[in-house]
Amino acid sequence: MIEEQNEKSAIEGEQKEEKSISSGEPEKCEKDLGVSEKWIKYLEEESDKRNVYFQYRVINNHGIITEDNANFENISFKDSTASKKSNRKESVFKDKKIMLQWLSDYYESYAMALMIATAVFDSFPDTWVIRAAERLFESFEDHEEADRTCALEEILNQFGAEICKGELNTYTGKVDVNIIRLTKAEYQELILKCIWQQYPQLQNKVMRWLQNYNVQQLVSMSKRALEIMGKLACWDYYFFLDKMIPQITHDESILTDMMMGQILIILNQQENYRKNIYHLLFSWRKEKKVHYLLTALFVCAQLQDKNDILQNVIECYIQRTLEEIQNRNISDYQLRLYDFLGVGIRSYVFYKILIEQLYDRVSADASLREKKDVYELFLRLFAIDISQSSPGKGEEVILIKLCMVNHAVVAQICYIWQMVWQSNYCKKMLYSLMVQYEVKIHKTDSKYGIEKFIDKTLKDIYTREVRKDICNKIHRRARDVYSEGREF
Repeated sequence: MIEEQNEKSAIEGEQKEEKSISSGEPEKCEKDLGVSEKWIKYLEEESDKRNVYFQYRVINNHGIITEDNANFENISFKDSTASKKSNRKESVFKDKKIMLQWLSDYYESYAMALMIATAVFDSFPDTWVIRAAERLFESFEDHEEADRTCALEEILNQFGAEICKGELNTYTGKVDVNIIRLTKAEYQELILKCIWQQYPQLQNKVMRWLQNYNVQQLVSMSKRALEIMGKLACWDYYFFLDKMIPQITHDESILTDMMMGQILIILNQQENYRKNIYHLLFSWRKEKKVHYLLTALFVCAQLQDKNDILQNVIECYIQRTLEEIQNRNISDYQLRLYDFLGVGIRSYVFYKILIEQLYDRVSADASLREKKDVYELFLRLFAIDISQSSPGKGEEVILIKLCMVNHAVVAQICYIWQMVWQSNYCKKMLYSLMVQYEVKIHKTDSKYGIEKFIDKTLKDIYTREVRKDICNKIHRRARDVYSEGREF
């Protein structure tokens, strides 16, 4: 009898909470998300990553307009008279025997470091190349005594490099610089392959040195270092598999995930490695360790032929996040939600699969508790979406934008929003986030204002008067934020 009474009370409580409110007034909600304060604090801590993801998209050509700390360093040559000098020494690469002897004589010397740095950063300003050479030289065994008695140009000439005049486009305008470049394009591969094959004891040092340029402020150097790591992985796939892949779990860093993802994309361009990459990603799709899934997402979100794996990885990530939410345990998957949305690279395919997965759970014949967890997850993703967006620079909040453009899942995302709006459980956090969104688009030319969004998503469940009342409440609370001088 007691069990029957308890069950009846629980059902009545659920039915009461599920009733659609007529005014959308948040003060009437019976509950709020239990972790909302912790979640807001988490978002504030994670917001520093925004520039990292922006930089990543710039470096990897994802159609992003340069801004903030990300900028392209346009380098151009003014003349190449240096290559015509008659007193220039023959390169040691003219003869393999001479080349190997030179490498033996200058093993782990500053000259060798300069040669490797020149090969990697060919045609870059001399200050960049020299600084890179010094960083590499510091990783060598006996770097304390560097022999700098030889002039820079004399050292460069020995391995087929030269100094010529050029221009660098900076934020203050064009400036004259000296550029170090190889006299023949084929020298780059010749130098790097020779070092890699003849001195395997240097492989880890060279690779760690290249990794230091991962997602750095100088976009050109980051791009080039990544390209070279990709080439080395193509030349020695087993080294990449054996020595580099384990860094994913050892480092537990999103920067490592980004780097490994891009190297895998470069490897995938080689037809003879495509099956290897597919099998590798396929083996990660059920991987329990979150960084394997994030690395797989970096790859699959950018390669259309991996959509089956992308769908599976997103499904796994959502399921494990919901399990953490259900257990009220803020752990790996919840703490990486900012990265989960960031690795989508604002890709339509990524969001399409994500929305389909969430819709299936919202529309399923599931318990109220399970649906509440999905609503909570959706609002957390919405909070991250707001944090990562820049409406004034063309990067809209995607979970808003997708409600108002024609695409395959527009009906599904609108349905999710309707279910969230009708749940008292989410009301307080929902209004708080809508105020954040209103503040975010304030004084921008965003096409996706509050009125347009509310009318599109809620017209089937609320009257015009109620929708207007909801908008007024959001605007009023946003004005309070303006008056306090707060920003989101």
